[in-house]
Amino acid sequence: MRRFHVTTFGCQMNVHDSERIKGMLESAGMGEAPSDADADVLVFNTCTIREKADERLVQHLENAKNRKATQPDLQIVVAGCWAESQRDAIFAQFPWVDAAVGPGRIGSLRDVMSGDGDRGAFGSFDDFAADLPKRRERDRKSTCLNSSHSSVSRMPSSA
Repeated sequence: MRRFHVTTFGCQMNVHDSERIKGMLESAGMGEAPSDADADVLVFNTCTIREKADERLVQHLENAKNRKATQPDLQIVVAGCWAESQRDAIFAQFPWVDAAVGPGRIGSLRDVMSGDGDRGAFGSFDDFAADLPKRRERDRKSTCLNSSHSSVSRMPSSA
């Protein structure tokens, strides 16, 4: 079974989108890896609003590049508003990135990851995130990163 790891940079909307990305990947038959080192697919969900999030993303992409040099089957995906803002340059600047989607096209993630067509999907909110499978972090004991590398606090479930 292929395993994924999602790293989230930035705002609360990105946290929400990352939960939905995880749900999509799980519904596609993948499992979540406990760390990025254990993953076959690295997803970086990005932000352009939070200070220094883009700088940290570039550091993570450089680390992923080094890992891909020894593990060529590693799949690297960039999602979110930074991917959208860099859509014209992302694959030229970071050729080791396999796929990218803007925040309005997260529903196209599996299509761009398949390698059968375009590597990127940007610019439309036709596939609004609310239509994606839902997986809530607050129901699990995992954490994600915000712009200062601290854990995002989980609210208790109301079920």
